[in-house]
Amino acid sequence: MFEYVKIDDTKVLVTNTRDIVDELSINHYEIANCLINEINLAYTEKELQEKRIHTDLECYEADLEANRNAFSDILEELKTIESLMDSKRTNKVKVDKSLSQIHKIISNVY
Repeated sequence: MFEYVKIDDTKVLVTNTRDIVDELSINHYEIANCLINEINLAYTEKELQEKRIHTDLECYEADLEANRNAFSDILEELKTIESLMDSKRTNKVKVDKSLSQIHKIISNVY
């Protein structure tokens, strides 16, 4: 990324931090070091922020995947309960087992 910086009433095209140092005279060495440090700090902070955003997104995606899997498992258990309820004789032990499984899935996710 290119930027123009005004140094001693002169616009200078900056393509990297070295350009700033080249434009400043020996008398401005201290200013050049300060500018270089500030630019490097800004780049470092930007990189850290991008890494944090990337990490947050990975966490969010993992949570979504866990929730999707849990809901899929719960749906399977509900289908089992529906089939048991449609039968002429409802097996309460099997229904209770499926309900317990649903509770277990929910408690594992949350």
